[in-house]
Amino acid sequence: MLDILDATRKRGARGAEILRTWSATHNAQWIRGKDAIDSEESITTRLIVYLENGRSQASDLGDLNPKKLEKQLDKVIQRAEKSKPSPQAAPADRFDIPDRGLGIDDPRYSQVDDETRLGVLQQNLAYFANTNSDPQSLKYRDVRTHRIFASTRGVHASNHSTSYELEIQARHRTSGIEQTLQTNSHAFSHVASIPYGSNLSKTLDELSGPRVTGPERVPLVLSPEAMSWIIARMAPAFSATAYEAKQSFLNNLDGEPIASRRFHIVDDASLPGAMNTRAFDDRGVPPVPVAVIREGTFGGLYHSPETARRADTRPTGHVVGDKIQPGNLVVRHGNRSRTQMLSEVPVTLFITSLSGELNPKTGILNAYGSAYLLEKGKPVGCTAPVLLKMPVTEILREIKEISSDQQRYGEVDCATVLTNEIEVSGYK
Repeated sequence: MLDILDATRKRGARGAEILRTWSATHNAQWIRGKDAIDSEESITTRLIVYLENGRSQASDLGDLNPKKLEKQLDKVIQRAEKSKPSPQAAPADRFDIPDRGLGIDDPRYSQVDDETRLGVLQQNLAYFANTNSDPQSLKYRDVRTHRIFASTRGVHASNHSTSYELEIQARHRTSGIEQTLQTNSHAFSHVASIPYGSNLSKTLDELSGPRVTGPERVPLVLSPEAMSWIIARMAPAFSATAYEAKQSFLNNLDGEPIASRRFHIVDDASLPGAMNTRAFDDRGVPPVPVAVIREGTFGGLYHSPETARRADTRPTGHVVGDKIQPGNLVVRHGNRSRTQMLSEVPVTLFITSLSGELNPKTGILNAYGSAYLLEKGKPVGCTAPVLLKMPVTEILREIKEISSDQQRYGEVDCATVLTNEIEVSGYK
């Protein structure tokens, strides 16, 4: 990799960055009684060259075939000479990169074999015995990744990481309702030791209970899972690239708050053990915490080295490939339990999960989710799936309280959210 950086300089480049990524992936699945397992390895090498005139070019060199490398480098320089110049185009500045303590490389990975992977599926299948639900599919995946970065600015860094994913889909025999449970972690123990199949069958039982008519206007209770879904899809709006291009709903706020003052989100891509934790991004920049929403107001943006130079600030370490990707989003929780919070409200509509879309450019939410009615926090019956078609700010600004039951779903840590009365869009 260092030889390649030297070779780009000999061809006239002012600077260069190179990222080499190796990953090994193992998949196991059970679908309608049949097991299947497979694996694959991949290697990518991404090179960015910067010329004296502010021109630059990114290119994928693949697996670094020595016979093709010289021609590949010549082509990268030629394309860079034809690119649009930018005064901010240059390798990222040098920052101290941590090499330990992030907790993202599972020491048990070497002990996980195909029998163990299939065992995770069989264990969860067994949880459906003597329940009212039938499993439709179970999918397991683990990935180990090794990333190495080098820059002509003297930055050299590497790190290993592991990730594990489990997805279970099941159907309730009586009601026919289908539900999918997904979980991921950097630790095998998280996907292997929790009875996800049992938890899913209990959820389906709850959603298949007595039917009630859903009210048109009612306080909403958004579960940590549903709220995490909203936050994860809203986060790309905080990209400085999107904001500069007026491709973010933040451009349309006109000084208005995003949410209630109770709502505070910090993005921390260095959070130990969280899913999007990384020692450095694809530009060799270690991440820093960003308060994207501060007491309900627009707090900060994710910056690449180029947007950071324009804004005279530090890059935040959120570049993945050609895009800015959010890190780990942590919502500040409240002090009271969900039971305490809901026991004071006569009637609420509890939304357990959401599907659909949230457009980060417009901020429009168009989603539906399973729900049931609560009276002072106790369920009285299930409604048809509730529809939410509205600007997401209409929900966020009506947040009344956030409970203390913090849970992690994907890249988001969030608790249950209670809103004031909101007019729902309908029931599916």
